[in-house]
Amino acid sequence: MGTWGYKPLDSDAALDVQHIWENYVEEEVRTANWDEEAIVNYFVEKRWGDAVNCGDNITNSEIIALVEILRTQNLQIPPKLRRIAADAINRELVEGELNSWADPRQREAELLKMLELIGGKRKKPKASRFLSDPSAPFKNKAIAERELLKLTKFGKKLMFHYDVGNNRELAKALPEFIKTLHRFICHGLWEKDSNIFIEVTAQRHMMIAYYLGMSLGYDEEKIRQMIKDAKWEK
Repeated sequence: MGTWGYKPLDSDAALDVQHIWENYVEEEVRTANWDEEAIVNYFVEKRWGDAVNCGDNITNSEIIALVEILRTQNLQIPPKLRRIAADAINRELVEGELNSWADPRQREAELLKMLELIGGKRKKPKASRFLSDPSAPFKNKAIAERELLKLTKFGKKLMFHYDVGNNRELAKALPEFIKTLHRFICHGLWEKDSNIFIEVTAQRHMMIAYYLGMSLGYDEEKIRQMIKDAKWEK
């Protein structure tokens, strides 16, 4: 994740949130009369999902950035966001995370300042969990296969990126893991031009193809073909 400072908006993750705010949220505030709760619900339901509970750095940074944007816009910070943000800040306050910064104490001071702002308390974060472990969204592999095969009916290959965020039926049916993976694939690319988006997305798909092929123990030729498929060129 690209980070260049210690303030809440000094990261690529924060830039993503600002981009969404300026290019989508502000319009919804004007045309649909979104209040602060509606804004928070949008980010939780459409962008973060259950990732608010798993403790990844990008999600934590985005949550903190949204708090800062609301503050600078002189808007209320709803209780739901205060709770989510307190958890995110406490996840960032653990020693291992702080020590990944050039100046851990400065990072700690900035986080504690934000925690005080939202009325939160420093405490040991809950054990990270993904989904509800229940970490498996399906009861067994047979059910997983059946349900995932159903989802292949949605759109075409090259429309999947669009459908994840805009097809309500698909968004509702997708496991949170896939939606979170999609968010990581697109991370840092929302504000880029189309050529950069296509190039970087292809490279990330190629890395996933490599990881999947190696994890499944495929032979070298099959992995090479998966990487070529992920490269995808007209």
